[in-house]
Parts: sequence; structure tokens; C-alpha cells
Amino acid sequence: MGAFFHVLKKQAVILILLPFRLFPVKKNRILLLSDLDGRYAGNPKYLTGYLTRERKGKYELVFALSDPGAYPGLADKGIRAVKKGSFSYYYYAMTSRVFITDSAGYSYLPLGKRTLVVNTWHGGGAYKKFNLDFFGRTPALLKNARLNERKTGLMAASCEKSYDIFRSAMLIPPEKLVPCGSPRNDVFFRGEEDRERIREKLGLAGKKLCLYAPTFRRSSKSVDSTAVSASYAVDPEKVIAALGERFGGEWVFAFRYHPKIAERRKQFDETVRDYSDYDDMQELLLASDALLNDYSSSMWDFALTGRPCFLFCEDLAEYRDSEDFYTPIETWPFPLAETEDALLKAIRGFDEAEYAARVRKHYEDLGSFETGRASEKLMEAVEKKIGI
Repeated sequence: MGAFFHVLKKQAVILILLPFRLFPVKKNRILLLSDLDGRYAGNPKYLTGYLTRERKGKYELVFALSDPGAYPGLADKGIRAVKKGSFSYYYYAMTSRVFITDSAGYSYLPLGKRTLVVNTWHGGGAYKKFNLDFFGRTPALLKNARLNERKTGLMAASCEKSYDIFRSAMLIPPEKLVPCGSPRNDVFFRGEEDRERIREKLGLAGKKLCLYAPTFRRSSKSVDSTAVSASYAVDPEKVIAALGERFGGEWVFAFRYHPKIAERRKQFDETVRDYSDYDDMQELLLASDALLNDYSSSMWDFALTGRPCFLFCEDLAEYRDSEDFYTPIETWPFPLAETEDALLKAIRGFDEAEYAARVRKHYEDLGSFETGRASEKLMEAVEKKIGI
């Protein structure tokens, strides 16, 4: 029933917004939206950076944000910031030749063929199931998926496995997919300059960073379900002690909530840094020396750095039953632990050569498209489509 009313509400909003189609489309205007959390982040941010560097002055760039005032520096880069959901947002969305998002945010807009919608998605690889593959293929959910698919002009694919996943979970046909990788991952191919700048900003001089960034859990299998947190049953002091034994150096432990989790509470004491409100996850990954994960696709991104990622999956049996995976978790290249003792053992016994070989095979098995040129390749596909 929730899915039915979800579709009904979208159709009502489309009717309400129809008068915006009276405004003409501006051929060089691009609206970008990080729909996952409304921040200046994700693939849309990195595409914007590419456009301001490599296509400077060619496009009018508009970025939709939950809080435009939090990013005063965008205007200096020639980027107009608008508040998501405002009159200005709907005006620019309806008058842009290209609408770029990392999740959704366009199915309720009466865009028509005059606007090219580009979905860059927000997760690479092939890990936890989502959309139709998770919620099921009810008539209402299929109708909603078709509504999204019809309006999607292009979609970025991180790997060959994405072709099967997007068709199954979102009904996106292969001809709409661009084999380019994720624009946000281009940063991992640019050398150490960005990493050192971010580490300095985070106050990590002379220290190593372990980032603990687990994904969310769902309260139910309904489309109305809320994102809930994991148990986070890990001792930061024991983890950084094990990391110090294995890799040397002084370690800092930092925690980051998944942006979908609304109800947050303090998880650790003051010795643990909370980076949940830090806008850019890619910057945190770039600055980190080790990642502690569970089922988040951020491991796909982080593995590009060559640095160690460990999986702490205390609720693996329950998660497998409720969510399930596109590829068996046993085939993922990252050391997997279901208990804290097993995690500490995996850290102390980490084998760099074996890990590198497993990561390399993982990218080969999934058919990775990550080359550091995702932004360039995606924009080439966009410009071919719109004839610029």
C-alpha cells in the first residue's frame, strides 16, 4: 500500500509542476543534485569540479543543496547554488538541458524529452541488493521503476556487473549505460597532492587514520522503511592498537554515520572523531590509511587506493537473510570478521601481497570501468547525446 501511495503522490506532484514547462529550456544549463543527502558531494560534486576545470565557461552550472548557505565559495567558482525544493530549484530543474543526480529526485518532475537526465548513481561494485531486487516486483513498484526508467537518459556504470544489476533493480536497459566508472573515484588516480591537503585539513599530521563507516540497516522491507544503525560493537582502542602493531605509527580512529540515518546518537567517547557531518566521503577515504566497513560500497572506492579495508560483520547471518548480496560476500577481497576477536586477528595477520592480488581479481571479476577518466567519459556521452 505504501508503494501505491508513493506512486500516486509522484503523479500528483507532476501535475502541479506542469506549468513550469512554460519556461524555455536553456541549452547550456546543467543542474546537479546529490540526492542522497543534499550536500555538495558525491559524483555531482566531482563532475562539477571537472566542468569548472575542463569546460570552463561552456556551461551554466546550478547545484541544488539542502543548505546553500553552507557553501559560500561556490559562487566564486561560477556555480549557482539553489535550495532543493524551492521555487528556484523547480525553475532551474525544468529549464536545464541536463539534470545530473547521484540517486533520484527527478521522477516527480515533468521534464519530458527536452531535458537529459543523467543518473551517476552512488555506489560502485556489486554488493547489497536494492530497489526491485530488495523490495520485490509488485505492480506499484514496477510502475514506479518504469516512471524513473523512462526519464533516465544516461546512467553511469562502475563495472560490467552493473549492466545486470541496473536492468534487474531499476529496469535500465544496457543502451542507456555509460561504461565510465564513478566520477568521484577519479580523485584516487591523481597522486598524493589531494591526500596531503585533506589530511592537513583534518589535523592528521604525523598520524594514521582508521575510518569506521558502516552502512545502514532497514527497519522493514517496506518502501516507507527508515534507515537504522548497526550495533557498532567494536572497541576503537583495541582496533588502533592492532593497527599500530601491524602497520606501525600513531593511529586515530574516526566514525561516520551513513547519511541516510536520521536518528543519530553518540556512539563512542571523545577519543573517537565523528566525521558524520563531513560533507565529502571521498575526501575521508582519500585521507584514510585503513577502512573498517561492513556492506557499504565505499569499499569499492577505497580499494582503488591499495590501502587495507577490513569487514566487521557482526550481523552477517541476519543481514544476508534480510538484504542479500549480488555477489557472495565470501568472494569479496577484504578480510571478513564476524567477531571483534576475529577482526583484531585479521588486522594483525594482514598480508599485503595477498590482499593486492585479491583486490585485482575482484575488479577483474566484476569488470571494473574505473580508470580515473570517469568524468571525461561521461561528459563525452552527454555532449554526444545533446549535440554540443
